Amino acid sequence: MSKRKRALAKLVLRRSTTSTKSKSSARSETTTIESIAGLHINQTDANSAASLNGHFSFDLPMTPMEGSSMIASKCEEIIKEKSQEEATKWRIIYSRMTLEEIDEFLQLNHESEMAEAKVNSQKTLHTNARNSQEMKKEKVKKWAEKTRFFLQRLSVEPVIVLVYFGYVFGNTVQSPEIYRRICQIYYGNDPMVDCYDINNNTIEDSVQQRSAEWTLYNSLSYLIPAIFADTLLGAYGDRNGRKINILLGITGLLVSEYGYLLTLSNSAATPYWTTTVIGVFTGFTGYVAMIPVSCYAYLADISNGPTELTLRSGIFSVLQTTASVLGGLLAGLIHDHIGISTAIDIELAFIALGFIYTLVRIPQIPGLQEIERRIRVTTITSLSSVRKLRGFLGDVVALYKECIYTYRRPRVGHRRAFMFITVIVLMLTYTTQVETRTTGIGSVINNFVFRRTENGALGWDSEDLGYWNGMGYMMLIVGTIFGLVVFKKALDFRETTLILIGIVSSTLRTIIIGVAVSDWMMYVANVVGMFAGLVQPAVVSFMTQVVASSEIGRTLALFGIGADAAFILTAALYTNVYRWTVTWMPGFTFLLIAALQTMAFLAMLWVHFQAKKEGVGKEERSTPNIRQAISKIGEASSTIYPENSHPKVSKTSSRGLALPFGNSKKQVAIAESREDFASPMAGRRDRPLWSSHDDVSALRRESKTYY
Repeated sequence: MSKRKRALAKLVLRRSTTSTKSKSSARSETTTIESIAGLHINQTDANSAASLNGHFSFDLPMTPMEGSSMIASKCEEIIKEKSQEEATKWRIIYSRMTLEEIDEFLQLNHESEMAEAKVNSQKTLHTNARNSQEMKKEKVKKWAEKTRFFLQRLSVEPVIVLVYFGYVFGNTVQSPEIYRRICQIYYGNDPMVDCYDINNNTIEDSVQQRSAEWTLYNSLSYLIPAIFADTLLGAYGDRNGRKINILLGITGLLVSEYGYLLTLSNSAATPYWTTTVIGVFTGFTGYVAMIPVSCYAYLADISNGPTELTLRSGIFSVLQTTASVLGGLLAGLIHDHIGISTAIDIELAFIALGFIYTLVRIPQIPGLQEIERRIRVTTITSLSSVRKLRGFLGDVVALYKECIYTYRRPRVGHRRAFMFITVIVLMLTYTTQVETRTTGIGSVINNFVFRRTENGALGWDSEDLGYWNGMGYMMLIVGTIFGLVVFKKALDFRETTLILIGIVSSTLRTIIIGVAVSDWMMYVANVVGMFAGLVQPAVVSFMTQVVASSEIGRTLALFGIGADAAFILTAALYTNVYRWTVTWMPGFTFLLIAALQTMAFLAMLWVHFQAKKEGVGKEERSTPNIRQAISKIGEASSTIYPENSHPKVSKTSSRGLALPFGNSKKQVAIAESREDFASPMAGRRDRPLWSSHDDVSALRRESKTYY
């Protein structure tokens, strides 16, 4: 018997002796106590009562009455676990049991419970282990499903990440090397000039002017052919897919950067003018501007409506900026530890990976909108305005006609004006990006930050430029994500509102750069310009609300032309302005850019209110698919040739199709492009859907008033 049990037994005996001498002495020594369950417990059996302490954990001394109550409660708990019939039987048995029998039963029950608890514990451990493994497998399965879903949703995003990471990395390292190479062209034989550390103000101004001249030559060499190539490739991509366009742009970029490798490396050291010759070839591929433009057009092909397109374009822009951040930061960190040849080799490797990914992952098929247009046009008219072309030359001419007609054709309200104004806005904001970030060879920002000899000159090197660019791109990521989540998703701002916010942010950033005389002002400029990245995705989405779905690719080709024109403007205007003003105000060029963006802001403000007035952007385009395309055939046919309508026929097509009165060729073109006026994207509220030939005639008369 344990010490605790012996103490309890003595206490029970002492209380029993005391109670026999008290007022309750009338009770006999074998007085019994009625418990809750009717158990007869012998008061004198102190040893058995004390042994119950192990079952019930008596922490305090208690009388037999209290102990009996505890025993009865325990028995009741045991009985409750039985069925109703068994519980009645056990109550009868318990009422006739002695304390020893109860104690023995409780001990056996306790041992049974302990054994069962042990078995249950082992089962629980085994079950928990199995559940834990199943949960881990489920988590891995869910992660794999999410990863698979994410990878399936990936399209052109890895292309822009790989290309722009390598491009920004290489250009950040190349910028000071190009500046040094131009210095060596004109002052390499002068022993008094150190092109690695120019300390003469006059010589530095001369080198900066020469650098601007070479920028002009190189830009014109590839941008003039790129304008024609972008127009052709944009129409080609509409009809056949975007893969070839992306591959051509990457190929041109690879060739161009390889040309700079030959020029800047110490082993080859080819003349600098070879970069200009190579630029002519790269221009016919669309160069670097063709890559993001074709990617945006591809996103427009696979997106379901403008909201999804805005979000996907925003994500695409964020990934492009993220790649630029990482490329610039990496260049700033390791430029002192690698040579220029190694840096360009790394750049070429990443761009080549983008080429391989595009070759394997991106399909060369037309978008759903083009498939829908082909089905509709073939069924409605049996006469395609895009005639079967014979030979490459005829194909080229027809594609150019398609693009020109897309830009010139009459549109409802002021939609054509909207299209051109937004392209101009994109061109100016893209120009600002070119001139204020390291995204172009020898751009004005490079000359501006590399100045050393004047008061207020920043005197940066590749490391400083890399860190500043990295921080600037990081702020663009934050601003773009914040703008898409808060401005677009939460507050549901219109696309034109996002464009206006981006223009204001970009303009303020440019002004601060123009007056910057210290490093902290340059970093403040990046913070202020954090919303400049909203312009590009918002413009892409807004354009899809202005034109028909079948014209999205050809319209986005304007973006490529605008980008090339932005580069030409950079070379022809900004570089020359910088040459003329570098001696008295180096930041004047940036103030000029800000002034041009202010005018673009005013024009876009008019677009915002006018588009809102005309209902552009209020309704979303329904999800494009083949079934919808087929279902629209009958509707479109009944709209052009309504029931019980007998139009006056003046001409018949070569296939025997009776055409409405008037110019048959133009009527077919109007019929093919009917989607502009019937599409929910048009948001046309003040003009009914034309359902008779009289409406067509009225529309032709009113087209003279269109912008």
